[in-house]
Amino acid sequence: MNISLSNRLETIKKLVPNKCVPADIGADHGYLICSLIIDGIVESGYAVENKKGPFTHLNETISLYSLNDKVYPLFSSGIRDLPDNVNTLILAGMGSENIIKILNERKDFLNHIDTIICDSHTNLFFLRNEMQKLGFSIKNEEIIKEKNIYYEIILFTRNTTIDYSSIELKYGPILLRHKPEIFIEKYSVYFAKLESILNKKISSQRKEDILKEMKEIKEIIFQNL
Repeated sequence: MNISLSNRLETIKKLVPNKCVPADIGADHGYLICSLIIDGIVESGYAVENKKGPFTHLNETISLYSLNDKVYPLFSSGIRDLPDNVNTLILAGMGSENIIKILNERKDFLNHIDTIICDSHTNLFFLRNEMQKLGFSIKNEEIIKEKNIYYEIILFTRNTTIDYSSIELKYGPILLRHKPEIFIEKYSVYFAKLESILNKKISSQRKEDILKEMKEIKEIIFQNL
């Protein structure tokens, strides 16, 4: 019995390492963790949810697919109650500040973690930079578009030897290297938005900042296209 996932969750699912022990933080309905098990990518996993309504739906999904002996639901917050056998974390659908706050609550637990998959909708420069400080580097990056929203999904692995430039932290080292079509589209849309702001009544400082950012996008994103 297959589970139909959104494009965003399907992309996250493809980044999960085979045979790892994952924990989905903020698992909501639990479709992702259940799908990982049904498709044989992992044998078991943990689903963490701190809201009563979603936690009820999570348990209903687990029962619906008869996975009570393979998906372990935790009514908890963040990673504080996870067991030491977990080696992969999935943090999706939350802001970067919240992701880093969750990870910093139990830095000791990160010693057990090989892989962290993040789907943040805010401040990706901050996320990449803070993850680097925690000892994780970027192994893969995917960008997708769903309901007119662009999502950058990042796979981090334990590695303290890579030091990223500010440009790489802002735009993503792998996305910059490959410049997929949706990546170019995202910044084309953003560039047009900046242009439209220039036509409005704004301060000279704001105008200067926008022109500087547009110049950067031209040189970094659109160069050699």
